[in-house]
Amino acid sequence: MMANNIKIDFAEWKVEELPPGITCSFCKKHESEVRVITGPEVNICNECVGLCNEILEGEEAERRKATVDDLLSIYFSDVKGVDVGNDWDRKGMEAIYDAGYRKPKE
Repeated sequence: MMANNIKIDFAEWKVEELPPGITCSFCKKHESEVRVITGPEVNICNECVGLCNEILEGEEAERRKATVDDLLSIYFSDVKGVDVGNDWDRKGMEAIYDAGYRKPKE
């Protein structure tokens, strides 16, 4: 039996050299540039946390608007000729949403 000789050229493979110390696992910024929260295997910086919060707030705003629109349409489904989108009604439904009401799942 003949053994296969495999030649691997390690010059092709380059590993990104990170500065010594703690870095963010997402943006790779060093702890000297940003505040880093360290975890068991993953680190995240305050800038990445801020970006995540912006994404979550945008999703929550879309969900809130859709639910308030649903609540308004349910509330005014029996009333004919009423402007559903007036500010007073919308603010009332937004207050109901903020108080914790969610449309029951069907």
